[in-house]
Amino acid sequence: MQDIDEAIGGGNSSYNLLEEAWIKIIYLDGRDGVVSLRDVLINAHIIKKFANDMPNQDLPLLRLLEAVLYRAYGMYYGSRLGERRASELRKLWKKEWQTGHFNPQIIRAYFDRFHKRFNLFDSEYPFYQTPGLAYPSKDAEFDSVGELEGDVPKADKFVFSMRSRNNLDKLPSADAARWLLFFQAYDIGGIKSQVLGETHIKKGRVYAPKARVQTGWLGALGCVYLEQDSLFRTLMLNWCLFNPYGKTEKDIWFGNPHDLPAWEREPAGPDLNNHYHLTGIVDLYTLQSRRVRLIPDQSGQNVIGVISCYGDVIQAHNMDSLEPMSAWRYGTEQQRKELQLPTVPRVPVTFAADKAIWRQLQPLVSAGNDGAGESEDTRPGVIKWLEDLLINGCLGDEASGSVLKLARIHTQAMIYGERYHSKYVDSVDDSLDASVQLFRLDSAAVDVIVTAVEQAEKSVNALARLAGSLEESSGNQANEDSVTKSQQDRYKIAYEAVKERAYESLDSLFRERISDYTPVADIEDYRQEWYDAIHRKLLDIGRECRENASAPSFAVRYIRKSQKTTKDGRKEKGSQDLSAAVLFFYFEKKLNDYLGHLPRGMQSISEETEV
Repeated sequence: MQDIDEAIGGGNSSYNLLEEAWIKIIYLDGRDGVVSLRDVLINAHIIKKFANDMPNQDLPLLRLLEAVLYRAYGMYYGSRLGERRASELRKLWKKEWQTGHFNPQIIRAYFDRFHKRFNLFDSEYPFYQTPGLAYPSKDAEFDSVGELEGDVPKADKFVFSMRSRNNLDKLPSADAARWLLFFQAYDIGGIKSQVLGETHIKKGRVYAPKARVQTGWLGALGCVYLEQDSLFRTLMLNWCLFNPYGKTEKDIWFGNPHDLPAWEREPAGPDLNNHYHLTGIVDLYTLQSRRVRLIPDQSGQNVIGVISCYGDVIQAHNMDSLEPMSAWRYGTEQQRKELQLPTVPRVPVTFAADKAIWRQLQPLVSAGNDGAGESEDTRPGVIKWLEDLLINGCLGDEASGSVLKLARIHTQAMIYGERYHSKYVDSVDDSLDASVQLFRLDSAAVDVIVTAVEQAEKSVNALARLAGSLEESSGNQANEDSVTKSQQDRYKIAYEAVKERAYESLDSLFRERISDYTPVADIEDYRQEWYDAIHRKLLDIGRECRENASAPSFAVRYIRKSQKTTKDGRKEKGSQDLSAAVLFFYFEKKLNDYLGHLPRGMQSISEETEV
């Protein structure tokens, strides 16, 4: 921590996000650029995507822009729209989609009205911050700016390194603005330093309240959003004007005069608020989960420190009525008891960092389970929104007659470690081009995709067991009656290595099949061609494993250390044949069980290549 007065020298710094260029982008023609908040919306139709320091900066920025659209257009249309009915909102959305760009007058008028509120260093309304926030100690008044960044190699806390430890004295204000959005969305949990005015203190420290999200809000989600070929279209596809699952007036998200973003409100005080009541989707998209204050230098062009503590903390369960960028699932009875709820809660679906998006696609495109064995649509709201647009004919271009055929599903998340999520350990950033027909819950292809993933995973596990057993067998040349520790280790290593290789080999296949689907395709042909391609790829890898292994070709038996239970309930050690021929036979049998028999003459990719 350092001294504030010494750092800023009494300067009156200013950095307005509407005037300064701070958002990194790539234009449709491939050029790089840096633009202001005003310009990124006005020119969204000629911008391809963001080009941030870290991919996980994209979504907090996207949600900020969505919040601006809700408010700018909501204030402009107001009484012009009449009743806020779903049918009228679809017409409004379709009109904007077909126009092909946002209305610059609407954007400029809104930003002109709230111009002062977008100044990073304003003394009364610093953007996304708490004015006057301070630590109680005069000896150490602010933290290193490295606390703000998610990619700094800080011991026991950060794992993403794109800059050196020696470059933490200051951060350009443009960079600090991007990291501020990330910080509010994804900051780690754990123990926080006390700030003046904080009342939730235990032994000089502040802890996250129980049953509340300890990280930033997005840190609790497996985040999902849609992308298209321009930033304008990306923003439009994620601009859900109403809750697609809702049926009441409360589910109309557009034009709610009480649903305000952080910059339109009076700044919150320094104290943690664990009873914060959200007013709507705009409030959620700009949630101030942290009390933050950036410390600028005298020029205002650099940030040299940060003060932070917990802010508005909310619960993660039963938030599907407001949060459209996550899939949901039903929790456990234990969670219901701990949260003292009348029914089992709905909780966000999260992602594993070691799995490709197509392996985690099921909750995004197909119905879930309501906890009582009944099917329930728990897909992300943005997926349901696109389905609604598709069904109601909103995705066509009347001028050209073309209809949107593909959309990219993008998943992002931060993975945390330790009990209180007090450090980052990994991140998720993956995307998948998908036919828009797969966004329809009643599409026959949805079941094919979900089942193909399930059968592929079973088949890959069979392949991994083959590879592991072949390695295990290669160390049992003397017909030993037990498995040594060395053999067990070799089994695990071979198992994991081949499993990773198998999924890599299937990755492009799954991505191509999912994007290439058309509703005119014969669904059974589509399914079986897919299964056959999986079968051939895994069979080739299995043959290679067999050829390269030193396992004996003749029968070798050994006694496993693990026990199994017989039909009459007795425990006994089981034996298994480890000859290469028998192991491969069982592997082929499993592939046939999971994927069906290959047609004659289609036994492998390599055979086709030779022919």
